[in-house]
Amino acid sequence: MSNKTVRNERRKLTASYSNGIVIALFAIGVLSQIIGIVQDGERPLGSAMVALICTLASLCLHWIASSYLGGLED
Repeated sequence: MSNKTVRNERRKLTASYSNGIVIALFAIGVLSQIIGIVQDGERPLGSAMVALICTLASLCLHWIASSYLGGLED
């Protein structure tokens, strides 16, 4: 296996792992807040802020994960 192939596979693995963290962050930070709001019937400002911060953080981390793939070699 060539060094280029190994580097590409490592980049794919890093991007995939990072994207898994993004999905977990979104699920815990956003979906759990939405479920809590639906169950309680209230919309506290704290829940909205947590959801917003987790959404922004997951978008940033997703962008970083996709940037790893920009370095793939032909």
